Amino acid sequence: MIQIKDYKIFDVTDNIRIALKNNMIEQYNINAIGKDFVKTMDKLANNIANLPINFKQPLCFSFLIVPTGKEFSSTVGLPIEEGMCEAPIQLDKNYPLSLCVDYNWFANGFKNPDFQSRIGLTHELAHVIHGGYFRNLGQISEGFAELVPHYLMGYEERNLKHQKSITSFQEENMLSMTFLNQKGMFAVDEMDGRETQQLKSYMSVYLWMLAYTKRVENIYGLNKFDATNFMLNEFSKIDNYNWEDKTKAVADIIRMPKDDVMNGLILQKEGKQHIQTIIINQKLKQHNCLSI
Repeated sequence: MIQIKDYKIFDVTDNIRIALKNNMIEQYNINAIGKDFVKTMDKLANNIANLPINFKQPLCFSFLIVPTGKEFSSTVGLPIEEGMCEAPIQLDKNYPLSLCVDYNWFANGFKNPDFQSRIGLTHELAHVIHGGYFRNLGQISEGFAELVPHYLMGYEERNLKHQKSITSFQEENMLSMTFLNQKGMFAVDEMDGRETQQLKSYMSVYLWMLAYTKRVENIYGLNKFDATNFMLNEFSKIDNYNWEDKTKAVADIIRMPKDDVMNGLILQKEGKQHIQTIIINQKLKQHNCLSI
């Protein structure tokens, strides 16, 4: 069990806060461990901060640096002993969800992350954002974390690997929100840090969230950023309802029956259709450029 009294908590940039065990402080100050971590995460955090969304201010992305191994596993509550995962440990008032990072990765990783890695890291930062508004809406949180890089930041248009996976993603392999809420994100596919965005569970929640957002845009006459602001605020109001009431409220926002939203695949299929439209428009744009 983590004892915060054993950690020193301090801000390293305008947006990044870290908590290091007291016996690690000297290595941080003298040996500059974590330099690449701070540089990488600060750049990605600034990308989110610059989105035209009325986030709670000041933005604060908190990181708890935990020894690699069983202590990491017990902190995040998952059968993994390294990496980065959300943790219900509050280091900031407005953004009470922290990200737990294993010590080895903090000290030695984050050197020139590739495009797929930047998407995955942005996904993790997005958990901190929604944690300032909602934390009890099941796998909607994973859908939101996928929405931020792929839709709000436009990475979908550059992520050909993700496009290919979604294009070939058949309805019989799509998963409902109820299934994922009951069984978890790794009930069908094994955990894979390099291919997480292509797992059936993650594609399902992303497509669900994408279609949900598009419906909010159309119903309320909002652009994607204002729609995100709207959803964050509405979800925050219902976060502590009992489960039946909150799932009904989620469905009511987009004026759909709860059963269709939670148990069906309507939104997942709509999300896929939107991605296919993006791909078609990309091809048309390329064709037009070649024709000029």
